Amino acid sequence: MREEVKELKEMVGEKEKKIKEMEEVGLMVEKNCETEWELMGTKLLIQEMKEERTRRDEAVEKWKQLYLAIKNELDDLIQRTYDGDGLYWKAEENGIQIENLKKELQEKEESIKSLKAQLVSVEKERNGGSNQSLVDPVVISAGLG
Repeated sequence: MREEVKELKEMVGEKEKKIKEMEEVGLMVEKNCETEWELMGTKLLIQEMKEERTRRDEAVEKWKQLYLAIKNELDDLIQRTYDGDGLYWKAEENGIQIENLKKELQEKEESIKSLKAQLVSVEKERNGGSNQSLVDPVVISAGLG
């Protein structure tokens, strides 16, 4: 009986040893599983970050293209406006010059009429008041007016 008790104690000791080993292996497996889950979580997080970066880069590229398109349109508009304003200012200056030239022409036409009238009066005095004139006022008006 003592031998049986001794054998049973040894068997219990071996069984406890095996149980401890199995628990240790189980803990190691559990730790490995936790580590694997952590690695999977990390990999998933990294993948999501890469996808987010890709989406952000695409959005930035679209905004850059939109910015460049708007900038080009504004540059064209500014250039056309500047050119148009230049033409407008030139036209305005030309309009002022045209008005000045019209006034000058009108003044000269009045001077011509005045000179024609003086010429006719001088001719009348030379001819002694006769109505015959060497210079016909109608011819003068037709030629100069």
